Amino acid sequence: MSYSSFNKIILTSFLVLFSFFSLAQAKSELPPILDYYPNCSYEVIDKTKIKIITETPLSIKIVDKLLEKIQIRAKNADADAVILTAKKVKKYKNIRKGSGNSNNSNNSAVFSRKASGETKYLVRYHAELINLCEENSDEKRKRTPLNHQGLRIIDTKSKVISTISHTITIASKVVTKRPTINNDEVSLKHGVYGVKIGSSYQHVIDMLGKPSVKLKVMVNEVVLGYGRRHWFYFQSDKLVNIQNNSAYLSQDMINKVPTLDFFDDFLWQINQKVVYKMLLSDVKSALNITTNLNNQDQLVLKGDANTLTLNFIFNRDQRSLEKSYELIGFTLKANNYKQNKQRIAVRSKAQFKVIEHLYSQLRNNQEVQKDKLLEQLGEPLGFISLSRYSDLNIYNNNLLILVKREEISKLYLIEDALANGQSHRWSLGKIIQGISVKKSQKYLDKEAIFLFDKVEVNADNYALSLMFDELNGEDIVYEAQIDIY
Repeated sequence: MSYSSFNKIILTSFLVLFSFFSLAQAKSELPPILDYYPNCSYEVIDKTKIKIITETPLSIKIVDKLLEKIQIRAKNADADAVILTAKKVKKYKNIRKGSGNSNNSNNSAVFSRKASGETKYLVRYHAELINLCEENSDEKRKRTPLNHQGLRIIDTKSKVISTISHTITIASKVVTKRPTINNDEVSLKHGVYGVKIGSSYQHVIDMLGKPSVKLKVMVNEVVLGYGRRHWFYFQSDKLVNIQNNSAYLSQDMINKVPTLDFFDDFLWQINQKVVYKMLLSDVKSALNITTNLNNQDQLVLKGDANTLTLNFIFNRDQRSLEKSYELIGFTLKANNYKQNKQRIAVRSKAQFKVIEHLYSQLRNNQEVQKDKLLEQLGEPLGFISLSRYSDLNIYNNNLLILVKREEISKLYLIEDALANGQSHRWSLGKIIQGISVKKSQKYLDKEAIFLFDKVEVNADNYALSLMFDELNGEDIVYEAQIDIY
């Protein structure tokens, strides 16, 4: 090799390394996303929201891409840091205006799906771009709604360790007593963690402890959820189906379920040989099978009484465009299991009338009898256990009630609590889901405060928040929350 060629190689290597370190330095110079609010009066210099449409809303790459865009906006605004205030994940639906020429571009679908038929999702983050302030290290810090990874931290308490120079805050989970699970096996023969198909409802609770979620969405069927990734289906008091994904809760609702150790840690092993994220080729080799994936990207293993289905997802190599499949979940069900198709009848309109009357009482400063309110609403479709003393009751596809120590604390009127739920659009008197913020003004108190993405009304006995988003150039109300004092 000539001296000249050697110098070129050295120079090229230096330029590559320089480019790498420059890129890393540029990324590190972006304003940080905070895990805790500053314990001083920081300045909000701007608010922003950013969204993306994707087939993989849980992809780390997608989340990182969105968060980096927010940080770049913060840098361009000369902000010191970012606070993530909300995350929304919705199905990317076809929504058209109710009238007009359908060929007009203004009346075309706001949300649509590609011709491929793949389900699309709209992922959106809301954030505050802030300037930092001089902090008082003697005071406790409050956790932000979402951390620097864009994740919501639920059911945590903060322990604060104070030192002379700074304060270190450590998050720890709220601990509840539940049976210790030492069995991580999933198989046709032994069931899931020692719980076999055909077990009784009470036996499952005795084995696994109090569930995170209980649902009665379909006639003659009860579903128990443990964490966000384990769902146990019962018919006639017998366990008939176990799966990793919820067929009934919307993604927004699943995000409200507190995570559980073990259940959300992907510790399961298929036949003590196959683990989460294992490649398809390795799975087939470990199980000594030659079966191919079906058209739903599944391997189906059928036994005499039960069927074990392994679910895969593919990643595509950006250069070769070849697909590689990874194991992401399982379903174990009785061979004679038939999914119920008849939903339990809900009283949405009557329940909205009850909430409308409550809102009228609150606005007129009348006494509210909370016990009678629950009686009037009737039996909920289910609940999410948020902590030892609080549950989030689900009454219909749009109505949630937070109950603390058996007393109503907060009401939520939302877009979709249930996947493929029967939605009637929620209403709060004249304020109806889909109303424009401009039209809603005349139905609000004069003291209403209009903020970046919500309207707030604060009274002595209650607080109302209306969440809105832009649609076709107009701010549209999509959610309401009422705190009762």
